[in-house]
Amino acid sequence: MTEQSSHRKAIRSDDRGKTTLVLLGIGHAHLHVLREWRRRPLPNARLICLNNFGDSAYSGMLPGVLAGMYEPRQMKIDLASACRVAGAELIVGQVAAVDLPRRTLQLDSGQLVPFDLLSINVGSVPKQDEMQCDDRVVPIKPMQTFVERMRAAMSDWRERQSSSEFHLTIVGGGAGGTELAFCLPNFVQRELRVEPNQLRTTLVHGHDQLGAGTRESTRQLAERLLRSRGVDLRLGQHAERIEQGRLMLSTGQTLAADLIVWATGAASPPLLGRFDLPRDDHGFLLTDRTLRSVSGSPIFAVGDCGSIEDRDPPKAGVYAVRQGPVLWENLSRLAAGNQKLREYEPQGDFLKLFNTGDGRALMEYRWLTRHARWCWWLKDWIDRRFVARHQAS
Repeated sequence: MTEQSSHRKAIRSDDRGKTTLVLLGIGHAHLHVLREWRRRPLPNARLICLNNFGDSAYSGMLPGVLAGMYEPRQMKIDLASACRVAGAELIVGQVAAVDLPRRTLQLDSGQLVPFDLLSINVGSVPKQDEMQCDDRVVPIKPMQTFVERMRAAMSDWRERQSSSEFHLTIVGGGAGGTELAFCLPNFVQRELRVEPNQLRTTLVHGHDQLGAGTRESTRQLAERLLRSRGVDLRLGQHAERIEQGRLMLSTGQTLAADLIVWATGAASPPLLGRFDLPRDDHGFLLTDRTLRSVSGSPIFAVGDCGSIEDRDPPKAGVYAVRQGPVLWENLSRLAAGNQKLREYEPQGDFLKLFNTGDGRALMEYRWLTRHARWCWWLKDWIDRRFVARHQAS
């Protein structure tokens, strides 16, 4: 890691003489900050965690929840307990307005939250472009409520059921969409009590191959495994609109769709538009290599919602996890009046593990691709350790 010097204006403090650090959105990077705060809180400072939900969902375990390997609670980190143990304040609410000159966030409840230092880790939303969706469409995010929203959508299908077959369509064939195609059919079969031959699963992906960013051998193996399970892969095709319960594709073909899970690439959440800060062409907050806004404000953006000028890595949780230690160090330095900040260097390669929903996982590391039970054991160990590390107990 390298360091960057800056002559930006020092941060202010609240009326009690304490620096107020606000973490907006408790994603992977902010979980690290909260954990470090529990171990060594910053002197003469207070920490406020502001989140839409009272828990933080670990995305790596959602496919396992759908496959029946975990209970939904096992993928969630209890923020109330974590904040209490850390000596931080948790506020559950949504930001309705932002006053940057006064360094204040206004919540939908009307509550005002002042800050001296602000870090934003609110993730992204699935890209839908201009497509009009109906109640058959279930976006993958927010993950905290995905299982409940799936159950509600399937309940609606029961009421309008006109066929013994259930048509499940997944839109998006990146890492997330690919894992869903492996694991979601298990969930649908359990919830609807349908036999495998009554479920028709289709994956629609705008590119010619699955899993952008993976090796050719990994993509080919994933496609072969999905086809062997009867998943209809519609590659190189885009979902354009929904009409009378059918999904219209860019090729002119239509698909019966009782339920559509939207798991496309990352788009910027509307919340970012409330900040009068520089953004990239896709609407993400633009930062320098220290993860700080290029505006010079005492504001950081990490994870999917941030875009690093000149070297932005792909939108993936593994990068957010690695940003956590750099963010913590820079927040600590800035709170102490030290303007010399550390730069984040995105990792060039990393271990990739995809849950295939059958007690095995598909692994890629450097030149190696494997699909085996031991790969699942490794993934399970990594995921459980991540959640356990950030729980209060």
